[in-house]
Amino acid sequence: MLPGLNALRVFESVARHQNFRLAAEELHLTQSAVAQRVRRLESDLGTILFTRQPRGLLLTAQGQTYHQSVQAGLAVIDEATRALTAKTQHLVMSVPPSFGSKWLLPRMDEIRGAFPDLELRITASEALAGFGADGVDFVIRFSSPPFDKGLHVECMAAAELCAVASPSYAAANPVVRGLSDLSRHRLIDDAHRNWEKLIRHANLGVADKVLRFEQTSLAIDAALAGQGLCIAPRILVEAHIANDELRLLHEIEKPDDEGYFLLYPEGRDFDPGKWAIIDWLKGKMAGSLP
Repeated sequence: MLPGLNALRVFESVARHQNFRLAAEELHLTQSAVAQRVRRLESDLGTILFTRQPRGLLLTAQGQTYHQSVQAGLAVIDEATRALTAKTQHLVMSVPPSFGSKWLLPRMDEIRGAFPDLELRITASEALAGFGADGVDFVIRFSSPPFDKGLHVECMAAAELCAVASPSYAAANPVVRGLSDLSRHRLIDDAHRNWEKLIRHANLGVADKVLRFEQTSLAIDAALAGQGLCIAPRILVEAHIANDELRLLHEIEKPDDEGYFLLYPEGRDFDPGKWAIIDWLKGKMAGSLP
């Protein structure tokens, strides 16, 4: 008759500790119960597994061989059980396309390392999610208040705009000492029309040439390619600046409260794993800017 799994677990613990008391503490059993189960196992197998010593136990030769096989077998069973019962956590987040490509994508390995049991699905959109049929847990949007009623709103990072250009473009064109100098450059703008906003705010001269893209990431890529001077959120170009792929030419103060906002329906109760990644994003986005 094959021994039961409980008996094998008791044997494995006793063999590892070579002590009834330590095994009993690990298994939350009494010392006498552990000793009794070992004696029963030896009786069922018809083999002496331990020799009793004044200060503990010693495995017999048969006991050592048996322990190696039992230990390996229990490890396989434990791993199979964990794999079978593990609950993969799904999280759906929606982010602007440029934020996804320039900030989130470079951090995916870090996210997987911090949340190995999380299955993350990312959708790229500028539109506000319906939080219903689309299954989105939360969104991050580049926008400004007010937002729709019934939404939890939290600013993750302010829109700190800056003017950047490739090192080759910066070296070959006039130095930027202030906002008024920007109009002397070939400007690259996106759908947010930051250059037009600056013109209205600071009463600047209209630039002769403005290259426009619908997405901020394309505007940044154009600047990387030396096509001109791009006005973009600092959080999206910080890595390029740190790698000396772009030069910071001017930091731009804005009067409004644009930024990257976390949005989800009020009252939504996330489980601890989803709260953890929200906190992670908050910390990383806050730390992205100098």
